[in-house]
Amino acid sequence: MGRGADGTASEDEPDPRLGVVLPGGIRIVRLAARGATGRLYKAFQAGVDRDVAVKVLRRPASGATDDLARFHREARVASRIVHPHVVTVLLTGELPEEAGSARGEPYAVLEWLEGPTLAAVLAAARAASGALDLVRSLRIALRIAEALGEAHRAGVLHRDIKPENVVLVRRGSDADFVKVLDFGLASLLDGEGRAPAGPREGIVGTPHYLAPEAARGAPVPASDVHAVAAVLHEMLTGRPPFDGASAAAVLAARAGREPEDLRTHERAAYVPASIAALVARSLSRDVSRRPRDGDTLAREILQAAAAGGLAVEDLLGPRVLGTGRPLRLAAKQRTRPHDPRGTPRETTARARARRP
Repeated sequence: MGRGADGTASEDEPDPRLGVVLPGGIRIVRLAARGATGRLYKAFQAGVDRDVAVKVLRRPASGATDDLARFHREARVASRIVHPHVVTVLLTGELPEEAGSARGEPYAVLEWLEGPTLAAVLAAARAASGALDLVRSLRIALRIAEALGEAHRAGVLHRDIKPENVVLVRRGSDADFVKVLDFGLASLLDGEGRAPAGPREGIVGTPHYLAPEAARGAPVPASDVHAVAAVLHEMLTGRPPFDGASAAAVLAARAGREPEDLRTHERAAYVPASIAALVARSLSRDVSRRPRDGDTLAREILQAAAAGGLAVEDLLGPRVLGTGRPLRLAAKQRTRPHDPRGTPRETTARARARRP
């Protein structure tokens, strides 16, 4: 039997996973995508009549445990986070005997997402207008920040926020409903709010979005904030804030200087100063200058938008922040309490009578 590049059956032979029924009445229907470490299948769950995704990791070679550890970590960590903007992990297991040659391969069942990645949306934008518009960019960044806020409260750092790990699906009238994926590099925070790298872990994350302290192996929640700001910078300008011919060159550029004002890019010249300042501060090498976590970033995005003259409801849409807490923005002018009793003239007369 021929084998594919991912160690599974090649395309010219039947896939032993197709038709397999997993616990919960989940039947694997078709191959949706393949990668270096495994495959993603579309499946159907009878009883509740819904599509789900089944992520199958190829059986690791003897001694090769890194991919397996990452796979289990992703499922374990993601299952701790319940939030509308985080992909839901439903269950995990190993393929049963009826999967034939694939028997024993670990799998995870996730909600099925129908939509493009943010990376694909950005690629299309670069080919057309060059960047995304301001309100759309802020709305997407806000919802990534909300998802990370829930993760940070659960003691989880994502550590690999990038456009490829954000999917935009349709929910009702919202065509850009954010889903954050891939917690395979995530870490659990310790008692001091840090996720120290292990002795062999090295650099974890994608260089274009990696904060300096994360590259040194000492990530904190503000490291995820840095990554969201880098994604927002790319949405508004069409390019990441730091670039280079190699990963090492990108990391060196990131470590050696602060980001330029994104308004120096032609596509982003119109961006309000309050938004540009928030992006610059969130990309700072100095961790203390950044919003400390996802919740703080979400609030500051809304505050910067309001300061820049944008309507906050355009960013929030028909729902409230995932934190469940009401948003309070400072009024630009002081207001006086209104007495609803009587006519305006009577109310004014009473107010004058109370004056000393």
